[in-house]
Amino acid sequence: MAVGKNRKYQPNRSKLDKAMSDILDKAVNADSENAPKQLRMILLSENPQWKLPERRVARYLKRHLKARKNPLADMIDADMDEETVYTVTSR
Repeated sequence: MAVGKNRKYQPNRSKLDKAMSDILDKAVNADSENAPKQLRMILLSENPQWKLPERRVARYLKRHLKARKNPLADMIDADMDEETVYTVTSR
């Protein structure tokens, strides 16, 4: 029996960048106040093995929107409280 197969892990930068870019290309509502939270839930539903704090998603979302020259990037608070995957899924 393999140990660690079901352990959650933080994805590396390239995996997270690609996943976020793919989701943003599908026109996720980035102007929503809850955009980082919603994006995180989408990412976790598509990648259940990931351990992904909302704060990290907010930083990456802000970076992606700035790269796309989207003025909404300035409205994202990348320093919000961090929740772990376990906190959200255990509710």
